[in-house]
Amino acid sequence: MFEMRNEPPPNQYMRHQAWLIQRYYLKRCRAVRDTLEHEPVFALSSALGLMGIAPPETAVLDLGKEHIVVRNRDARRGHPANVACHAWSLLDDRIVIRIFDLYCTSPAATFAQFVRFNWFEETIILADRLTCRDERLRRATKQELMDFLDERKVYGGKAARRALRLSRPNTDSRWERELRLDAMKWGLPNPEANHPVDLGSGLAWLDMAYEKYRVAMEFHGQQHLEQYVADTRRMNALAAKNWVVLPAWQSTVLDQAELHRYFSQVAAALEHAGAVDFLHPRMDLWTLSGNPELLEPF
Repeated sequence: MFEMRNEPPPNQYMRHQAWLIQRYYLKRCRAVRDTLEHEPVFALSSALGLMGIAPPETAVLDLGKEHIVVRNRDARRGHPANVACHAWSLLDDRIVIRIFDLYCTSPAATFAQFVRFNWFEETIILADRLTCRDERLRRATKQELMDFLDERKVYGGKAARRALRLSRPNTDSRWERELRLDAMKWGLPNPEANHPVDLGSGLAWLDMAYEKYRVAMEFHGQQHLEQYVADTRRMNALAAKNWVVLPAWQSTVLDQAELHRYFSQVAAALEHAGAVDFLHPRMDLWTLSGNPELLEPF
């Protein structure tokens, strides 16, 4: 399950990165497995890596170690120094999957166990990543994550549920996810993620859109020339359909002054399109997650 057997071409950037991550963790986890006297179940950052997902760098975990999980606390003893063994009462065969020749916790179980080691925003971003648009990289549905929490008493379950309120499936890049969350923290209404627009010749997918007002936010990452040309054609076709699409770059997200300028331009575009009284007070993500009326698509 979730095996990436063939190397994707480098111009398929996210797939290629996932393949590299999975190769790296396969090597690490196999080396650990071969030193143990039992078949380990990898968990947390190690499980994510085996799925081809980069673990959150801010997680309160030693990412230099491999993480395994056992049900019995007494079984935690006697592991090598490069292995962190966690006891988890929820562990059973139903939440263990196989990737190549290794075992790890399922995507939903990994998400639930990670909550206690993650910052709130990173929990949202992890949910987005697990439920991303690319079918070859998607590891779970939002409903599967919610069902796991509903069926079990999970430590940090309240925070996980609130994170899922802010999570939006079908997003692809981390920067796109951060841009959406930053927009809502700044006071913009909740955009629809991954919005389709019929161009006549086919569908164009907008990263974040306010459909009623035909205003959209797009994150542009590092691109090959062919992708840049294709995106330019798509932007021109959208302009011909009276869409105002405001591109953002990594430098936009990383610079607070640039981000403020960008969101001010988005707000101005919405106002010009006829939107009124749409800004809400600026607030952190935890506060936002407790205001369901602000989470409705605008």
